[in-house]
Amino acid sequence: MNATLAAWNAATAEAAREAMLACCGSARWAKAMTDLRPVASVPALSEAADRVWSAMQEPDWIEAFACHPRIGERKSAVHTGA
Repeated sequence: MNATLAAWNAATAEAAREAMLACCGSARWAKAMTDLRPVASVPALSEAADRVWSAMQEPDWIEAFACHPRIGERKSAVHTGA
């Protein structure tokens, strides 16, 4: 198993959720992904991410998209607290 995935599987729920939020700003998606632990492999994680994302609704999409930086920015103001 990938060492990063193993560490994520072993992390506290809060730390695992924060790691998922760094990938996708949807709180509901991050919680759902964290609730699926342990995940056996990187391909299984990718498949789960797609499956969970397909169940998200418009408010989740908007929340996630709001965390993406605008063109030319390094980080979104949503993540930096600005």
